Amino acid sequence: MDVAYGLTPLVVSKLVVYTFGALIHLFLMVLILGNRRLHRLEWLLFSLMSALFMWYSGNLLVLNIDLRYGAGPAVLSGFSRTVSIVGFIAAVPLLVHVQTEYCAGFVPIRFWQRLLEACFYLPVMFCPWMVGRLLRHLGWEPLVALGPPVRLLVLWAVAALLFAACVNRYLKVHRRAVDPALARFHGYLAGLQGLLALGWAIAYLPHVLPPVGGLGGYLPTGLMLAGILPSGLMGYSIFRYNFLDLRV
Repeated sequence: MDVAYGLTPLVVSKLVVYTFGALIHLFLMVLILGNRRLHRLEWLLFSLMSALFMWYSGNLLVLNIDLRYGAGPAVLSGFSRTVSIVGFIAAVPLLVHVQTEYCAGFVPIRFWQRLLEACFYLPVMFCPWMVGRLLRHLGWEPLVALGPPVRLLVLWAVAALLFAACVNRYLKVHRRAVDPALARFHGYLAGLQGLLALGWAIAYLPHVLPPVGGLGGYLPTGLMLAGILPSGLMGYSIFRYNFLDLRV
C-alpha cells in the first residue's frame, strides 16, 4: 500500500506541489468568475480550471488522509480519490475544447476539428467504471489503482497535450506579425505542453507503476509541478497583457 508514514523530503515536496496547484487553479477560477460577461470560451476555461483544481486538491486530500490515518476511513479515502480522478478525466477533453474554441476566434474551424474535439469526450463514458475500480483499491494512489488500463488513460492525456501544443505552435506563427507578445505566450505554452506530454509518456507508458511506488516518485511529482506552469503562464498573461480581457 502506498502510504506516507512520515514527512520525508518527497512527501513534503508532494504537499507543496499539490497545495500550490490547488491554490493557483482556485485563484484562476475566482479571477474568471470575477468578470461579469462570460462567453462560451470563458466558461470552458473556468471548467478546465475547476477540473485541474479537483485533480490537485483531490491528490492533496489523499496525501493528508494517508498522513493522518495511514489507511484512512473508506468514506474519506473514496471521496478524495474520486475527486482527483474525475478532475483528471474532465480536464483532458476540456483542454482540447478550450484550444479549439480559442482558435476559432482567429481562424475558421473545420468539421474534422470539431469531430476530433467530440472524439476526446468519448472516453468520459468510462468514468463510472474507473471510479468503481479505484474504490476497490483505496490503499493505492488514484492513477495506480486503475492498473494496466491507466496506459490508455495516459495515452489519451498525452494526445490531448500534443494537440494543444500543435494548436499553440500554429497560433504562434499566425499571430507573430500582429501581436508579438501573444505569439511568445503561445510559443511558451506549446513548449510546456509538449514537455508535459513527453514526461507523462516516459513516466507511465513503458510500464505500469507498482502499488508501492504510486505517484510518490520524484518524476511524477515533478510532472505535477510542471502541470502548474501552463496555468501560471496564463495567469501572468492575464495581468501582464490582459489576456482574454479577464483582468479585474
